[in-house]
Amino acid sequence: MTRNSIHVFAIFGLIALLSSSLYAADNDRDGLPDEWQAAYGFTTNAFAPKLTAWWQMDDTSKTNVIDRSSSGLNGTLVNFEPSPFELGLFGNALVFAPHSQVQFDGTNAAWNVSKSFTFSSWYKGTNAVVTSTVAHWRDEVGNSWQVDVSIGGTVAFLFEPTGRPSQVLQGTANTMNVNDQEWHHIAAVFDADRSQAVLYVDGTAETNAYVEYWEPGPTQAFSLGNLNPDLSLNRFTLDEVRFYHAALSSDEILELPATYSDPDGDGICNLYEYLRGTNPRVPDAQEDRFKVDVTPPPSVLDSVHLSSPNPNLDFRTSLALRAETALR
Repeated sequence: MTRNSIHVFAIFGLIALLSSSLYAADNDRDGLPDEWQAAYGFTTNAFAPKLTAWWQMDDTSKTNVIDRSSSGLNGTLVNFEPSPFELGLFGNALVFAPHSQVQFDGTNAAWNVSKSFTFSSWYKGTNAVVTSTVAHWRDEVGNSWQVDVSIGGTVAFLFEPTGRPSQVLQGTANTMNVNDQEWHHIAAVFDADRSQAVLYVDGTAETNAYVEYWEPGPTQAFSLGNLNPDLSLNRFTLDEVRFYHAALSSDEILELPATYSDPDGDGICNLYEYLRGTNPRVPDAQEDRFKVDVTPPPSVLDSVHLSSPNPNLDFRTSLALRAETALR
């Protein structure tokens, strides 16, 4: 999930098909078998001890999103289109139309386990006419934070302490444009012990900063999207959304989930490492990158397409794409 590894361009078949076709146990529904993940040191339970809520957007009720954690933080859909779910990155995904929002019960004690937190989501957006609100949190006295995507596709992490100046974390140099109709991973992390915030896009830390005057109280509300007609004119899609009551490390961010990460930095993501039968923790030698040790069933290859959206492909990424061609 780094800039030089394989990025997700489109998946028109469900990752669930991979699970049912290739292996039996896939608890986190990330397209990688639990046994394989455990053997190479990847989490198979979404870091459950630190998990507050886990919304996989696989619901078909058209009225809510179900929390897979033990917190019971189901979300209510407000002002969504009649059929708001579509095929996403890891199953279904939720399409946010203009003026739509998912609202959650802010009185649930699960929100207040810790003042540290991590918000994580996979995001797909298009050209925007205004800034999009992805997530918003506020407490009982008006302190708030939110994750936005600007008109230019830059992700921002905004803190607004009551009676104090706002503070915005936003990358400036070589910042990823996430409004390119492709899937990107966004993670906003706050470490309360150090008053330190970090914003990640596609596994890379865009920016970090010390957050001043941030003394939040108990949660009052949390939501995805924005009902304000002046601030929600854009369409975007979310999948695999998680909230943690801990500041996850940079290595843990790469496992949200680990499917498209590249921990050994060889330009081949974990999904392809699994399909090829290679070790995701050891860089593949250049001459081995075209070998296909495991050939998945044709049905899987027909239903999954991955490539890189980056027009400035480096040598390592181009090798990964040629490995993909060999698989197909």
